[in-house]
Amino acid sequence: MEEKEYEVTIREILQRKVRQRAASEEEAQDMVEARYRAGEIVLEADDFFDHEFKCREVPHTREQNR
Repeated sequence: MEEKEYEVTIREILQRKVRQRAASEEEAQDMVEARYRAGEIVLEADDFFDHEFKCREVPHTREQNR
């Protein structure tokens, strides 16, 4: 049986809950997003939440035959 080529994507999901005092839900989210983008909040391996694998066959092209 001829082997085929496959592309496997590994996706890791990091998650952390951050408490933020603010006047509204929108303001709290904006403040945390700003802190995250400024590098004040950095997710690390300890924040690991989940992972998934996706696999698909790589289409065979004529160039692969050469």
